[in-house]
Amino acid sequence: MTKDGVMDKILRILSKKIMDKLNVDVQEYAIVLYGIQQTLLIGLNILTVILLGFLWGEFLFSILFFVWFAILRPFSGGYHADTELRCYIMSVAMLNIILICKHYVNFFVWQYLIIWILAFLIIFRYAPVENSSNRLDKSEILVYGKKTRRILFVFSIFMLLSIIQGLEVIYSSIVFSLFLCSVLVLAGKIKYEKYIVKE
Repeated sequence: MTKDGVMDKILRILSKKIMDKLNVDVQEYAIVLYGIQQTLLIGLNILTVILLGFLWGEFLFSILFFVWFAILRPFSGGYHADTELRCYIMSVAMLNIILICKHYVNFFVWQYLIIWILAFLIIFRYAPVENSSNRLDKSEILVYGKKTRRILFVFSIFMLLSIIQGLEVIYSSIVFSLFLCSVLVLAGKIKYEKYIVKE
């Protein structure tokens, strides 16, 4: 399957229809087209999170998980699917797995802490992980790395405070988001090893 997958084509068709209605200037066409495509994709992801949250009876958890993940993921980097369709399918699959774990498995606080420590160490050590289509120079790696670590520390403070306050939905959503980011960082590290800038 080529980079230009089914979902990519659907997004482009929908975006062009919107572009025709907006009567955008030719010079700004590519920029606006990309913006519309990304907006449609983000909207689809949000709707999916809301729907799955309702279906699993974990609405607040799913929203919080999505927020934490969306904040950290752009800076930590990691594995990316080759097409938008594969990305969406993988996202839905991973979210379902996480919601199943959250809904059916009763984790103790000490188990959350172990997962948090492992995820924290992996992200802290390896992020950011670039990919072949989004190369980073050394200065960008430093900037993204610092932002990733700051986010990690802020999330960790929120998590520890929520444990003290007994706010399970907050600390569990943070831990699961860190866990998924750490898995993607490791997977990206393996897949894109030859593209990573060596010090």
